[in-house]
Amino acid sequence: MTAPELQVAAGATEEQELEGLGIVVAQPATPADVDAWASLILRQMGEVDRDIKRYQEAYQAEMRHIGIRYDLQLQRLIGRRGVLEHAVHGLATRADFGSKKSRDVGFGTYGVRSEPERIRIVDATAATEWARTHAPELIEIETKEKLPQKAVAAYVKSTGDAEIPGVVREPAHETPFAKPSLPETPQ
Repeated sequence: MTAPELQVAAGATEEQELEGLGIVVAQPATPADVDAWASLILRQMGEVDRDIKRYQEAYQAEMRHIGIRYDLQLQRLIGRRGVLEHAVHGLATRADFGSKKSRDVGFGTYGVRSEPERIRIVDATAATEWARTHAPELIEIETKEKLPQKAVAAYVKSTGDAEIPGVVREPAHETPFAKPSLPETPQ
């Protein structure tokens, strides 16, 4: 009885791979040959799987090292930018902008911004305790007690009462700013 030929959907690449293992697709094969070839192919698949795993592990390790390297560089640069920004903020507080609040210079704009007064609840528990006694109408009751920021701000502005526990009144002030503008770097 003649053994049938090996039937695989082999393209040119697949045939070359199999021939590299000593398997000729067009040659007749006995059941023992088929089992031996399957075992050989499975062994090769295991070796490829091991290589894939090794490359994936190496890739992950390299990505961690690259991440560490770039994180260090980024932190250094972010720190440097903070120093530079602090320096230009210092200049903005010393500069005389005339009737304006900023000035365009060669590589950007610097100046001061007017910050409106802000009233913030920084300790909700203390502020709510105070409101229960002094201004219960400020408290909104839903499923739990709540002291809305806007209501407290309106109360402080209308009454002038600035001594509320858990509430900070920040007066209006000028805040320095800096906005660099460099020409785009060609890619």
